[in-house]
Amino acid sequence: MKFGFKSFAIFFFCVSASFAHDETFRGVYSWGEGVDSIKPCGDPKIYWASHGWGSINAELKKFYDKNTSKPYQGIYMEFRGHYHYEESDGFEAKYDGTIHISEIKKLAREIPSDCK
Repeated sequence: MKFGFKSFAIFFFCVSASFAHDETFRGVYSWGEGVDSIKPCGDPKIYWASHGWGSINAELKKFYDKNTSKPYQGIYMEFRGHYHYEESDGFEAKYDGTIHISEIKKLAREIPSDCK
């Protein structure tokens, strides 16, 4: 099977587009009924946290359940991700936007004073 320049360019664009916008975030994550949110440190906005249902979701929920005593309690996290600029509905529509979490770098029970 031969691939021409056009096929390569389309493939490269699709692969690079999924990583091009990721940046490192620090913030407070909260979870509970109708809440799956992240408030980045130094940002007054609160975003819906999009993290899929795979290993990131499992890691996050396991840590959250083990290190919190009540719903909506905040935990600190550092992660790689990007903003979503798509229309949303349901609970997600009530937030300032959506941030997709691509990779968790650090989770901690204690929230640094510069991030509260």
